Amino acid sequence: MKKVTYLITLVLLLASTQLFGQVQNTVNFTADLTDLIAEGFDPATDQIEVRGFDGWDGDGVTTISGERLMTREGTTNIYKTTLVVQSPGAAGASGFWKFKAGPDDKFVDGGWELGAARTYTFEADGNTVEVNESVINIDVIVTGVGIQNTITFNADISGIIGASSTGAFDPESDKMTVAGLDWDGLGTLISDPADRVMLADDFTPGLYYTSLTVEAPAEFVVGDSTKWKFKAEPGDRFSNGGWELGSDRWFHYEADGSEITLPDIVPQIFPLGEPTNVNTVITFTVDMNSNPTNSYDGSAITDLEFVGLKGADSSIGAWAGDWTPEDTVVSGSFLGGNDFREMIALNDAGVNGDVTAGDNIWSANVLFPSGTSEGNLEFKYGAWYPNATTVSASSPMDNEGAFGTNHNFYFAANLNGGTVYSVWGDMATPVTVGVDKDGELNPSEFTLSQNYPNPFNPTTVIKYSIAKASDVSLKVYNLLGQEVATLVNTAQNIGSYEVKFNASNLSSGIYFYTLSADGLSFTKKMMLIK
Repeated sequence: MKKVTYLITLVLLLASTQLFGQVQNTVNFTADLTDLIAEGFDPATDQIEVRGFDGWDGDGVTTISGERLMTREGTTNIYKTTLVVQSPGAAGASGFWKFKAGPDDKFVDGGWELGAARTYTFEADGNTVEVNESVINIDVIVTGVGIQNTITFNADISGIIGASSTGAFDPESDKMTVAGLDWDGLGTLISDPADRVMLADDFTPGLYYTSLTVEAPAEFVVGDSTKWKFKAEPGDRFSNGGWELGSDRWFHYEADGSEITLPDIVPQIFPLGEPTNVNTVITFTVDMNSNPTNSYDGSAITDLEFVGLKGADSSIGAWAGDWTPEDTVVSGSFLGGNDFREMIALNDAGVNGDVTAGDNIWSANVLFPSGTSEGNLEFKYGAWYPNATTVSASSPMDNEGAFGTNHNFYFAANLNGGTVYSVWGDMATPVTVGVDKDGELNPSEFTLSQNYPNPFNPTTVIKYSIAKASDVSLKVYNLLGQEVATLVNTAQNIGSYEVKFNASNLSSGIYFYTLSADGLSFTKKMMLIK
């Protein structure tokens, strides 16, 4: 009887593995490179491999064994390899992959196949599957057929330059570079890649320059464009890994042979400051009351279930994950064992930093542990609602703004706490972290102090006092009376506070800041000079 029971149990276990567990296939890949070789792929020096099957688009697929680099069959144009791949789902589950050629600088887009990833559909567990492809969407870079322009770039980094281990661009150890121009097949860099590194101007302190020649695709005409950004190196000394904050910059091609000198540009690049020596809790708050829309197609976001937060720092996900609800699960640790999540879930239930339940203003308290470096940090929100996957199946919650279009805030060292307030989709408004509760614990009157320093560039401190628990707002306006920043918009207890305001996204000029609390209003003037 025991033997029968064991057999039944074994059968049930095997069945449950097939129905609910993982499925594994051996996949034999065959690629016919006849067309690619005709375009310039050289079998003697170039290579092709299979990439993917490692969690793309959150598919959960892993590669168990096999060689990604494909091997040529004798002297034919046929290349082959075999991978053993595994899915956490059952037969019928999907995995995503692409071919990639090398070396990177010989092929468009670094050798990656152009267009969407290929889809592999898993068969029954243990099956061997043949994948034969003859259409390989890889292009060899061909020069001399498109518009060529030589561009001189000038970066004014006088505001961040200085000999310092932290908090400044050190000319002795740091580099300013021009990245891009060849992204997404929009151009080909003709110049030596080493020329991406900018040189210090001997006559203008703080000005860096370089000249690069770029060729447009053959089908491009004058007025078509390619994209680029400044990037500082080494990345671990700067916010956002050294990449400029904000969207990509665009260059519009001019007549063939043109030499263009761009105006001096102040890169949106910020050195990291000293690491903090205390744990800091920051409340992230996003207002969803202004008819929020999905950035993919402009459709309305309705029946909101929750809002997620991602950003450049490990405390807010380090831009990891796939912009799905599963990103909110703890998946590791950082800085002293703090829980790491690829996305922070906000709430509108009046808990964990949320002031008022049900007001469609979503919040969460986020711990920035001791050791977090002072500096600008980029972040973005994502909305989860019933139609999110219909609009975008692969990254459904990356729907607040386009790629590279993010909020940013200045994380000041050793705050006692603070609030980051944003409005969904409003990336232009500079956001400042924090309200540091400081000074007199029980002030007898409401006050608003003059900011310091003033004039300032780009950060300043505003202090104020609250004489009794109140709903408090602190906003910044330009000379036309237009609101350009909301620094505080929350209930606060009696006490003295200070706000670190970063105006890196604003232009030079005079601004006014207004404190409103308990029916009172105070306004002062400040000047931003860049």
